[in-house]
Amino acid sequence: MNPIVVTASALALLMAATGCNKAAAPEPKSTHEAQAAKTGQEYDMAGTSAAQAADPATAPAREEFVLATGDVKASDLIGATVQDAAGNDLATVTDIWLGTPDETPMLVVKATDPEAGDGKLHTIAFDEATFLPVTVDDPAAHVLLTEETVDALPLLAQDAMLDFQLASEMIGANANLPFANRKAQIDDLILGSDGRAQFAVVTDAGDPEFAGPVVIGADAVQVAQGDGDGSLVIELDPQDFASARTMPVPDGKK
Repeated sequence: MNPIVVTASALALLMAATGCNKAAAPEPKSTHEAQAAKTGQEYDMAGTSAAQAADPATAPAREEFVLATGDVKASDLIGATVQDAAGNDLATVTDIWLGTPDETPMLVVKATDPEAGDGKLHTIAFDEATFLPVTVDDPAAHVLLTEETVDALPLLAQDAMLDFQLASEMIGANANLPFANRKAQIDDLILGSDGRAQFAVVTDAGDPEFAGPVVIGADAVQVAQGDGDGSLVIELDPQDFASARTMPVPDGKK
């Protein structure tokens, strides 16, 4: 296959959406009991000690997350245009297929002009794309297609997909926080240059010490497959979640 060049405003790895075959069981209460035994303090369901609740200054300090060179938010790639060498728009990136740890993540694209393509979803593998920096004058994400047509690209095998294998399914979804008995929202995924998810941006609006969006490791977000549709579970200790780095929010979105 001919090489495909992707130009993106910032490029980040896809979140590891490794599915669990069994539904994740809630964290036993013994976790908080164990914390109390180690520290001599009592912990609430959010993993906050009584001392921390009384004195917020003693709560774990949060660092600010900094996007690494080559990483990008999945939301910045979705909506990118696919162009030919002459700069003509051929298709749009509609999603990102996360796949499994053994499979290569792919950009999912669809022809811009319904009359010019077959109307189906096609894919561009991350390992067949070269990511280049964008210019100040044109900060939007673009994909340079060297195939003759979008139809020449492989089709997306939708019938074989498991739950949450598409970035769009995860972004905006709620994930269970077993230690707090509540849910947090997945706001975005941070992808690396190979297309694999490195981090997830989550918002726990139910936290009494709400700090805004925070960044956790992508491997902490698990897919629990039940009898019906799967659900997301954040498998993270209360202390680790409480000290997760904060995600800067652009001034225009505050």
